[in-house]
Amino acid sequence: MLNPILFSASHSQYGLTKPSTINIVLLTSLIVFILSLIIHAIIMSISLDTLRSYSFINFTRAEQVAFHLQTGLNLAQTPLGEPCSEPDLSQLNEIKQTYFFIGDLGRIKQGKIICTAQQGILSHPYDLSLADAITADGTHYWNSQTDLFRTQEDQPIIGLNSTVAFISTPFLILTRQGYFNIRGMGGVIYAEAEQRYIYSYYGELLPRTIEPTITHKNSWVDWLPLPGHFITYTHCNQLYNLCVTSVDMRLGLYKFPIGQFLIISVIIILLSISVAIMIESFRVGPRAFVRRLKKQICRDHIYPVYQPQIDLETKTVIGVESLARWNDPKLGMVSPEIFIRVAESSGLIETLTKKMVSYVFREMSTTLEKFPSLTVSLNVSAELLSNDSFITFLNHQTAKYNFQRKQIVLEITETTTNNNDKMSRFSKELKQQGYLVSIDDFGTGLSNLSWLSTLEPTELKVDKIFTQAIHTETVNSISMEGIFSMLDHLQVQVVFEGIETEQQLAYIYDRVPDAIGQGWLFAKPMRINELKKFLKN
Repeated sequence: MLNPILFSASHSQYGLTKPSTINIVLLTSLIVFILSLIIHAIIMSISLDTLRSYSFINFTRAEQVAFHLQTGLNLAQTPLGEPCSEPDLSQLNEIKQTYFFIGDLGRIKQGKIICTAQQGILSHPYDLSLADAITADGTHYWNSQTDLFRTQEDQPIIGLNSTVAFISTPFLILTRQGYFNIRGMGGVIYAEAEQRYIYSYYGELLPRTIEPTITHKNSWVDWLPLPGHFITYTHCNQLYNLCVTSVDMRLGLYKFPIGQFLIISVIIILLSISVAIMIESFRVGPRAFVRRLKKQICRDHIYPVYQPQIDLETKTVIGVESLARWNDPKLGMVSPEIFIRVAESSGLIETLTKKMVSYVFREMSTTLEKFPSLTVSLNVSAELLSNDSFITFLNHQTAKYNFQRKQIVLEITETTTNNNDKMSRFSKELKQQGYLVSIDDFGTGLSNLSWLSTLEPTELKVDKIFTQAIHTETVNSISMEGIFSMLDHLQVQVVFEGIETEQQLAYIYDRVPDAIGQGWLFAKPMRINELKKFLKN
């Protein structure tokens, strides 16, 4: 269970109190951009499938029309009797009735239509303009002949030799309906196989956009949510000299009407804000400190420093205490009082302790071998120390090096244990295996004679709050007298933490001359290279 007060303090100290508004705005903008791209791409993918299907439908129908026109024109090349005679018109009408997509068939003489199966002999022959396209086999194409029959608009005409065929009006209507049923489609272009000539086009296309459309090659750029882009899909049939190009000019998010587009935009923005707040809260929320601590532990970014312990009588260094330090590149120097307690409450203390043990043994091995009487103290929680797997780990680590187990002092923080019987058993086991056992922060928490007799420690460390209360009018100063009285009855080594002044040192030495001192008066905690120089001097 995480301590909310502890986390509130740590977050306040290290700038993790609440999500940053600036970060949320930046994250929101990024997420809006990413979501827009994703939604745009999804709609684009659907549009491509729709365009492909739509193009195939139009191409299939165009193939049918081309087949009808080509077959009808070929059958009509040999008239029965004189052109426009009754037998000839009857033949043309029969062909027209057989091939559904032929709207009418007629005869040409001197560049004029003189009769058709539907209209008979024209009283005023119709002058044909220059053909819009002439293919290699001599087929002529006229894209727009609007004033021959008033009931028909933009009706393409196809001519071969002296015969012309009109495309059926139902096909033109069907094409237009097919376009309008596909929301946002730009249109359809019918062209000859090499796409040099345009037979007809429908939809939102303008004459000036035809050539860029049929020469357009789809690319990844078209998938970006930028206005003015379009995609095409083309089917061709060389046999009928035909190509059909379908165009989608409203891509992705632009496919929606303005009202729907605004609604979608608002939804994307609101969703992005929610996700941004969640991400930012995850980054700096209550468990952000734990995640960062776990990452730094795994990366060995939490390292040991060593504070010498001095024999007050001989003034020599008899040991060092290893202390964990965390200098985070983002948070700066994080207080051990915070990250150790967070590690304990979040279940990371075992990982952290094992990392520190390995780190300390690796750094201190040569120094401990060089000075056989020197000890190194390791802070270990009582709960962890009463774990069989940790003791196995400890023995495995010491077996790697040549120093002795009696050089390892295991400092137990008494406030972390609640099972005296279990601790008593493990304390005896550790001492039997050669380790030294110390009670850390003596004088606070559960200190009493019963506790001391249960663990039978080889060392006691008096908490610095009592040392620093010497010569002051405080409750701790009074308690110090009680601690001295208690120590008179114990046969253990005593270490006084937090000695910072000569007056404190003199007071302690006068009462317990064989004690060990530790504090800034002697030396501050230091890295291994500094410690080696300190020991050498």
